Amino acid sequence: MWEKIKNLVLDMIFPIPDLPLGLTVNNTLFCAVCRARLAENKKICHRQAPYLLGAAVNYNEAAIRQMIWQLKYRGRTGIAFLLARLLRDYLQKLNLNLKNYLIVPVPLSKERLRERGYNQAALIAKIVAEDLKMEFAENILTRIRHASPQVGAKDWTERKKNVAGCFVCPKPIKGQNILLVDDVSTSGATLNEAAKTLKAAGAKKIIGLVVAKAN
Repeated sequence: MWEKIKNLVLDMIFPIPDLPLGLTVNNTLFCAVCRARLAENKKICHRQAPYLLGAAVNYNEAAIRQMIWQLKYRGRTGIAFLLARLLRDYLQKLNLNLKNYLIVPVPLSKERLRERGYNQAALIAKIVAEDLKMEFAENILTRIRHASPQVGAKDWTERKKNVAGCFVCPKPIKGQNILLVDDVSTSGATLNEAAKTLKAAGAKKIIGLVVAKAN
């Protein structure tokens, strides 16, 4: 009840932006022209980390930022379908052998999940899993602590400290390969902490995959 009232007030103060060019109400798909305009990341990052990172598009794209914002803060869950398709198409272009991988979404805290009503990363990951006929494993990773928003953190060290110890793996996953999915990555601190937790629980290979990566 209060969440609906809050959203109504916010919509009055900050009107919901127009849907990005090419996003239609009926099928929520980009037209070919708009899709071609999106800057696509071609490679997976091999920097020193417990995982490999791949991102479908650039978060600096206004249309992408707008859709992720609407999905996370305005309840436009249908947008998860479009973002998942962007992620799926990117993943297919990488031509990776994902036969023995589980798709695991980065979890929200209980507080955030209760407030939002859904985990946007899980919505996206589940669609990708269904499209690629992969196993979706939502409960492998759990978030036990509600961290402050990463946007407010000043640097990598602070962001890393902010999420330290916030994930747990309820069950051993020795030798399991994981495709770790989230909607957006800024510094990579959250994905890094999630991957560290999975590694400590016995995960073999981890690929972190996000819809958008901020530069």
